[in-house]
Amino acid sequence: MIWGGMFYEARNDLVIFYRGSVNVQRYVEEVLQDHVITFAPFIGENFRFMHDNARCHVARSVTEYLDEAGIQTLPLHFIFLCA
Repeated sequence: MIWGGMFYEARNDLVIFYRGSVNVQRYVEEVLQDHVITFAPFIGENFRFMHDNARCHVARSVTEYLDEAGIQTLPLHFIFLCA
């Protein structure tokens, strides 16, 4: 599994999950904490986060974590509305 983030004129390093599946704990610790939360302040108040409907992305604990961190999310279908 590979995760990558793209922002305006920047991008995150790829996160490569070599072993096991990506569960909620790994998603929070290895993606959200290490990459999303640390990068969001560089974008500022207009930062929006989009992910798909994978189970580890839409778990209640992930939604609560993002809410507590002040990260606003966009539903995946939003990208198709912009096309």
